[in-house]
Amino acid sequence: MGKLKCMYCGFESHYLGLHLEREHNVTVRRYLKEFPKAGTISPQLATLYEKKATEVHRKGEHVQKIEGIYLTVDLSIPSKVCFPLPLQYHWATQGDAEQDTKQIVVALKKKRSTYIWGMPGCGKDAIVKAYSAITHTPARSFHVVKNLDVSSWFWSKSFNREGTYWEEGSLYEILTNGYEREDGSRVGYLVLITDFDRMNQSQTELFRLILDPDRPAVMGPKGIITDVYPGTTIVATGNTAGAGDFRGRSISSSPIDASIMDRFERAFEMHYLSWEDERIVLKEKFPRVYKAFPEFFETLGKLTVKIRTMVQEEKYYAEFSHRTLCNWITSIQDSLEERGAEDTLPIEQARCWLDKLPDVHSRLEVARLLDAHFQSRDKRHLHA
Repeated sequence: MGKLKCMYCGFESHYLGLHLEREHNVTVRRYLKEFPKAGTISPQLATLYEKKATEVHRKGEHVQKIEGIYLTVDLSIPSKVCFPLPLQYHWATQGDAEQDTKQIVVALKKKRSTYIWGMPGCGKDAIVKAYSAITHTPARSFHVVKNLDVSSWFWSKSFNREGTYWEEGSLYEILTNGYEREDGSRVGYLVLITDFDRMNQSQTELFRLILDPDRPAVMGPKGIITDVYPGTTIVATGNTAGAGDFRGRSISSSPIDASIMDRFERAFEMHYLSWEDERIVLKEKFPRVYKAFPEFFETLGKLTVKIRTMVQEEKYYAEFSHRTLCNWITSIQDSLEERGAEDTLPIEQARCWLDKLPDVHSRLEVARLLDAHFQSRDKRHLHA
């Protein structure tokens, strides 16, 4: 047997996955549901892949290619100590997000301390978790809450029958010991600190030595300095670039000392996925809604691009993130399940986020956009 033929257009290839995604906006999973006997990888390619996989498996490693970058997968690290792969995760393939992805993946591969910032819901934490899941990199996350006693991550005072003593915190242990494999060898953790820009000055000071690019170290409770285990990667995420909130929508963010920011070896602003990429994710997440209202997704794409442009130009005082899109579509899905397709209007469910906008001006501006993008028969409840 030779190449496989695409059931949609007749295109032939040993692997149809990329063709289906780029030409038909269909994932392999969806294609196989529609054509379960069709297949997407030829027997010759499958045999070759299995042969190579067996060879690298003997070495305890595998190779994964992401956006042209070859990554080593450490099969000796169990998945349970890595981040799980985010549901329906899709690597960016177009636009600014593609360039973000390439540079961030390189930084993670080279184990550079990295600060990633951007709009809510643009995938800052998700890309780090996907990297950990795919490469089998042991990872732990720490979430910042304003005025939290972050020092407890490093150490805390405890007591027993003999009196009080200092007990190591989970972050201190990870930073100084790394992860121990079954054979006794060790490897550095990937440490993700989310909402780093919510820390106050005293909290960020705890990371000054850790982020030293020349000799990363961590200070113990008695002033004893211990080196950070080699290969440990620190990644911090936030909604701002470190200078505080300039948009008025992330008011819990605080300015970060410039000398702390300077210690991050890499810093990237993360952008939203292009609509071409985001549509693939949404179709995979909500197949029932897409099947019932395929034309809605086309209109939604145009609307998403327009609203995000307005946000960037500060004409719209809110966010229009991937979470917002998911909330809207899950509201449509709920209506489908309870009322059926005939009684469900996708535009009607926009109220689940439209009514959440913080001011009348923003609501009116977005309502006008909805009016312009949807047919009149679909918008009867828009201003209810």
